[in-house]
Amino acid sequence: MKYTAVEITDMVGRYLRGEMLGKQLEEFKEILGSNKLFQEELSLQENLQKAFRKRAHKDLKSTFQSIEKEKYDSENHLASQRNDEKNRRPLMLILVLGFLLIGATIFYLISSRSTEPAQLFAEAMSPFPNSYLEVERSNSSQKNSSNLEKGFLAYDAGKYDKAQQYLVNITGDKQVDFYRAVCLLQSGDSQSSRSILSQLYEMKSHPEFEAVRWYYGLSLLSLKETAKAKEIFQEIIDTQQIYQKSQTIYILDQLR
Repeated sequence: MKYTAVEITDMVGRYLRGEMLGKQLEEFKEILGSNKLFQEELSLQENLQKAFRKRAHKDLKSTFQSIEKEKYDSENHLASQRNDEKNRRPLMLILVLGFLLIGATIFYLISSRSTEPAQLFAEAMSPFPNSYLEVERSNSSQKNSSNLEKGFLAYDAGKYDKAQQYLVNITGDKQVDFYRAVCLLQSGDSQSSRSILSQLYEMKSHPEFEAVRWYYGLSLLSLKETAKAKEIFQEIIDTQQIYQKSQTIYILDQLR
């Protein structure tokens, strides 16, 4: 049975959240054991979760270390004051620590939202799984292999520049156009990728429209067209899109 990229993302997400039970869980594990696309999506989502947790932990740890240092410096400063201020020390310490805690909290909230668009793009960008054409390496190496077969063989091998060189020769196929746009975006040609994705986005009828909208937003983010990127990402949330929803929420939170 063939699954769309949206279905794969949704099923893997439900599995990681523990929403599958009984027979449904057993059937999913059977699919996971034999389907490469499901395995790749599982690895991707697990790595994203680890990255988010690691970053949050690092930021929080740094904040608390800063608070402890300020507390230590404040205590030493107060200890050196004159004896006639002794009765005021507990109150002063409470006030100082209170202000430091408030300041550190504000600093954390501001600094955690200051991520640059380029950094957000680098964290979020990963090629779309090939669910369009399965190519056998032995067949595609023959001289009479088509540009389509050679293009997707290169795509599956992570050779996106080479894949784009083959796929550009294929016209009139909107799904191939989408994969070519992903190749360009992955290779660093965000402007060309944006141009293709913009046209596909305006169609509203692409078989992988949710993925088109996601990568269109990423192309805008890469080009630092932040305002337009935020519109696209907000549209993903407002339309209750499943594909890359959690990542979209994270990016919007960082851009605000």
